[in-house]
Amino acid sequence: MSNCCGGGRSSATFPGRLNQRVSVQKYTEETNPLGETVLKWHDWATVWANVEGASASEFLAGIQQELTITHRVKLRYLKGLTMKMQFVWQGRILQIVSLLERNNQTWMECLCLEDVS
Repeated sequence: MSNCCGGGRSSATFPGRLNQRVSVQKYTEETNPLGETVLKWHDWATVWANVEGASASEFLAGIQQELTITHRVKLRYLKGLTMKMQFVWQGRILQIVSLLERNNQTWMECLCLEDVS
């Protein structure tokens, strides 16, 4: 059986593997003091996750598809999480480019691209 963090058991069995705090941010509209609509990132949730750098093969496959995957983020299933959101991890911004639900919505795996701008 596959699971979020290896070992053949559910992620609940290995809480230590989800050992990094990440903020999930959502892009929302708000009105500034001048009455203009502006788009801003706001924290939507903070969760425990496992964040790993992508392997060389994932990096090379990404180049061939004109998309470079830099990180893989694994977390317990989070209802409402979409590819329009991003993670903030250790001050780094990770844009979600692929969102996979695993084990009948027990956990999620997100392939991400680090925003270095």
